[in-house]
Amino acid sequence: MKKWPRTVLMALSFLIVAVVGVISIIRFSSSPKPASQMPAFAEPETPSMIQQELNSIVSGLPIGQIEYNPPLRMKQYRKERIEVRISQSLHVDIVKGLKGRGLPIIEDIPVSSFMKATLTGDDFKIAALSETVQPVLSSGFAQWEWNVTPRRAGARELNLSVAAVFKTSFGEAVKSNPVMDKTIIVDIGFPPIEMILKYAGVIVALVGGIIGIIKYIESKKKKSKTIVAADGN
Repeated sequence: MKKWPRTVLMALSFLIVAVVGVISIIRFSSSPKPASQMPAFAEPETPSMIQQELNSIVSGLPIGQIEYNPPLRMKQYRKERIEVRISQSLHVDIVKGLKGRGLPIIEDIPVSSFMKATLTGDDFKIAALSETVQPVLSSGFAQWEWNVTPRRAGARELNLSVAAVFKTSFGEAVKSNPVMDKTIIVDIGFPPIEMILKYAGVIVALVGGIIGIIKYIESKKKKSKTIVAADGN
C-alpha cells in the first residue's frame, strides 16, 4: 500500500478542518437568532391624537393671504421697518399704508382665527413692536411690525416663521402648526457716511486720549532718568 508523504497528509487535514469550519460558520449565520439577539427596529410612531386633530384642522383652513416686505438691501447699523399682514380674505388690500420701504411680497397661505408670526436673524438686532400671536378677523387684516438693524455687512439671513394657532379639544394648552417658513437673504452694505461722521468725534477723542497717555508716560520716564542722572553726579 502506497504511503502518502507527511506534508501531503498535513495539507489534507488542514483543508478538511477549514472546510468544516466554513460550513459551520455558514450554518450558524443562516440559523434564526433568538429574539434577544435580533436587531431592534423601532415601530414608526403614529401621530398623537392632538397632532391628528391639528392636521385635520389645518387641512380644513380657508386660504387667505400674507404680505411681508423685507428690504433686500440694507445698511449696517441703519434701522429698517419690516411688516407682516395676514388676512382671511383674498380680496382685502393688505399693501396700502405700509411704513417699510421694502417691496411687498404677497402669497396665499392657510389662515386660522389666530396666527403667530416671528422674525429672527443672528446678524440683526430685532425689536418686536407687536404681539407674537394675534387674532385674524373675517374682515380686515392682522399686522406684525419689527424694527430691524443689521449688525454685520455681507449677505445675511432673516427667517420669517408663520403658524396657525389653535386650542385643542383634549384640554391641552394652545398649539401652533407652521404654515410658512421663509429664509430671506439680505445684502447688507457698510455703514452710511452719516453714521461714520456721527462716531468720528468719539474716535478722534479716543485716539487723542491714547496719544496723551503715551506722552505722559514718556515724560515721566524722562523725568525719572533726569533725577537718576542728577543723583549720580
